[in-house]
Amino acid sequence: VYHGAYIAEVVRAGINSIHRGQMEAALSQGFSFWGAMRHIILPQASRLVLPPLTNQAVNLIKNTSVLAMVAGGDLMYHADSWSSDNLYYGPAYVVIGLLYLLLCLPLATLTRRLERKAGVST
Repeated sequence: VYHGAYIAEVVRAGINSIHRGQMEAALSQGFSFWGAMRHIILPQASRLVLPPLTNQAVNLIKNTSVLAMVAGGDLMYHADSWSSDNLYYGPAYVVIGLLYLLLCLPLATLTRRLERKAGVST
């Protein structure tokens, strides 16, 4: 729900960024509202919302710990617990950082490729 509101706002802003004349032109050519959205507005808006949607996806990954889904415990909680027991704070946080990097880097790389293909600059 938390990220859903942000994603909805990104999509809304992308659709609203398309000039009103595009919708008027589509309607004057006989498109229905949904046809105009599907064939005229959304293809243009998708290029604009790709970078912020990727940002939200990366934030979702960072805000949702992997171990919360797999093992039932929060990743940072386990790192803090282990590091306080063993007094090795540095290695614990480095491993956590590497895990988040392994999760976020492929998504960012994929999005960069999609942006280049779509001709979007960030």
